[in-house]
Amino acid sequence: MSKFLCAALTALTMSVAHSAPSEAQYDALATFRADLQVCYEDGQVTPHFFAASDRAVDIILAIVSFDREKLHGMTMAAWQRTSAYPELCRDTEVSGYQLQSRAEQMKANHNEGQRELREAARNFGNSQPPNFLPQQPTPVIVCRPGYFGTCR
Repeated sequence: MSKFLCAALTALTMSVAHSAPSEAQYDALATFRADLQVCYEDGQVTPHFFAASDRAVDIILAIVSFDREKLHGMTMAAWQRTSAYPELCRDTEVSGYQLQSRAEQMKANHNEGQRELREAARNFGNSQPPNFLPQQPTPVIVCRPGYFGTCR
């Protein structure tokens, strides 16, 4: 199960942010969150690791379009059927470190993409459209009766 979980989490973090997550990705993230919670409650992972892993999940949820209610329901169901044991918690810890690393990469890539979009929008806003209007005043023969010259 842990190899499947690692593979699914890796696939999740490498997937395109705009694509909808698959059922396997929902299941992997829900299972990871449930395992993390159970191991934390049992004292087999540190509060620091728990917080860092939870933060990594939050980063992924901010970038990938998950149905949060569905994920929450799946996480609660997985949590109810999971119990902590040393091998599970070690596997969860390995998956957590991988997830933290991938989430930071995703965040950096997402931030870079957002920066490029802002820069493109700023450049678009600053660019001047071609001016089809004449730059010089148009000479007019008569501006008012009795005056010959250029009108402005």
